[in-house]
Formats: sequence, structure tokens, C-alpha cells
Amino acid sequence: MVNNRKWNPKAVLFLGGALSLGGIFISSFMTNFYAFVFFYGALSGVGCGINYFVPLICSWEHFPEKKGLITGIMVGSYGLGSFIYTQISTKIVNPLNEDVYPTGHGDIKYFHENVSRRVPYMFRILDLVWAC
Repeated sequence: MVNNRKWNPKAVLFLGGALSLGGIFISSFMTNFYAFVFFYGALSGVGCGINYFVPLICSWEHFPEKKGLITGIMVGSYGLGSFIYTQISTKIVNPLNEDVYPTGHGDIKYFHENVSRRVPYMFRILDLVWAC
């Protein structure tokens, strides 16, 4: 007998959202690189991965004859959202459009300290926007 367990999409989205948003929020307080990588990269990444497929699967069930079109629209929208939030995060973290400065070690360049100090704040602001 095959077990056809049907998960509630809202519960799965809640779990994925909690992992993703929680991982980003907690990572904004991390001062250890490996802890940051775990919370931002692993925990948030797993949450995003969980949330990525729920809308696709639900839309495939509603539009079985147009799976390709639906997938294209949703993946394109996901990419467009990344483009938009890149612009927003840049305005939060570097509102004065400060330039990078060379370090004297080849092509390596860094932003000034006042720009890099805004990164945790940017994570918290975007996390709040995504939670809403």
C-alpha cells in the first residue's frame, strides 16, 4: 500500500517561512563567520527551498494543462523580486552611494566601515518586510 500523505500547503509555508525568516533574523546578530553561514546560508536556505516549491505544486494542480507557462511566470517573478530587493537593500546599506576603497592587496576592495555596519540593520529591515 502506497502512503499518499497530503501536507497542508499553509503549514508547509509556515514552516519554511519560519526557518527562512528566523535564519535571516538570527544571522543579523552573528559575529562568528561559521555561525553566520549556518543561520543565513543553511537555515534560511532550507526555508527558502521549502517555500519555493509549494506555490509551484499548487499552481500545477490548478492548471495541469499549462505547467510550463505557470512555472515560467513564477520563476520569472522570483527573479524579478530578487532584482527589486537588490535595489532596496543597496539603498538601505549604502544610501550615500559611497565608493569602495582599495586595500593594497591586488584587486581586493572594501566599503568603508559606516557602510558595512548597516548590513545587520538591512537584514532586519528586509526580514520584517518579508514577514509582513
